Amino acid sequence: FLGVISTIGSQLSLFAMTVLSLTRVIGLTCSSMTAPSVVNKKTIVKIIAMVTAIFALSASVALVPLAPSLEDYFVQGLYYEPENKIFIGFPNKKKHIKILRFY
Repeated sequence: FLGVISTIGSQLSLFAMTVLSLTRVIGLTCSSMTAPSVVNKKTIVKIIAMVTAIFALSASVALVPLAPSLEDYFVQGLYYEPENKIFIGFPNKKKHIKILRFY
C-alpha cells in the first residue's frame, strides 16, 4: 500500500511538471502567456479535465501492475532463501515453471 502511494506521488509530480512545461512552451511559441482578465467556464473545465487526467494517469501507473490478471506481465521481484540453490540463475518465470514441472 505504501508503494502505491509513493508511486502515485512520484507520477503525479512527473506528469504535472510535464504538463506545466508543455503549457509554457506552447505559451512561448504562441505569445499567449498573459493572464486572462476573465476566467470563464470553458477555462475552468479545461483545468479540471487536465487535473483529473493527471490523477487518473498517476493512479493507473501505480495500480495496473497490481491487477491479478497482469501479475505474469509485471515482475514484482524474486527472492530466494540462501539454502534454496535450485533456482539460482533462473530469473525467468517460464524457466521456473519448466524446472518445477521437471521435479
